[in-house]
Amino acid sequence: MNKINLKLLIVFFSLTSGLLTAQERQTIRTSNSSINVGELANYELQYLYPEKTEGTVIYSDGEKEVYKLNYNILADEIHFRYDDDEIRVFEADAPIEKITVGDDTFIYYKEKGILEVLHSEKITLYLKHKINLSTLPIRRGAYGGTDHTSSIAEARVHQPSSPHQKSEVRIDNKTQQEMDITLRYNESFLFVKNGETTEVRRRRHVLRKFSDHRRDIRSYCRENNIDFDEKDDVAKLAQYIETLY
Repeated sequence: MNKINLKLLIVFFSLTSGLLTAQERQTIRTSNSSINVGELANYELQYLYPEKTEGTVIYSDGEKEVYKLNYNILADEIHFRYDDDEIRVFEADAPIEKITVGDDTFIYYKEKGILEVLHSEKITLYLKHKINLSTLPIRRGAYGGTDHTSSIAEARVHQPSSPHQKSEVRIDNKTQQEMDITLRYNESFLFVKNGETTEVRRRRHVLRKFSDHRRDIRSYCRENNIDFDEKDDVAKLAQYIETLY
């Protein structure tokens, strides 16, 4: 996976409401009726960079501004500090063309939200960072043991009334039943060809997408040991596919 070198670390961190088992996964146990997931989630899990990092916001009219910013994967928003307020950027109607952080470039793409651009010519390749969230209510058994029952809660994104506030990912637990909330970091690739978007996780998905060059692509993947868990490998594959057209 590519989510900074921090993703290679395993950290155990006790919380009053849960336990962080790894920086790609966190489980929170709580019985609160209204749960703000962002307040309980580990920073390194829900943000792409370990701290706010200098980046450039490029507006649709060509204007540029440099800010300290970070990408909140949980809420799918890029936040930057301006006049002591936390600003949300990259909504569907935001007048922003792209945001760059070092060699990383981000855009807002239709209904997919914020995507990282890995290759953009005739063939376009995006990387989608995402945190999957699931809930499992706890059932207390004999001698203090616990077991899980079927899921009953659903996470919702609460949009703020002001553009100077962050969105909140909340879970409404009206029964106040004790539950485990599990967050898992996930990545997927999106190839765009002739305006059609295809999600790619394995080699077979690429072969299906570019079936007219199936043999060449299969050979390239084998000869170059393309790993679909590594964004640099998949970006190299996109560059190769570009030469086939």
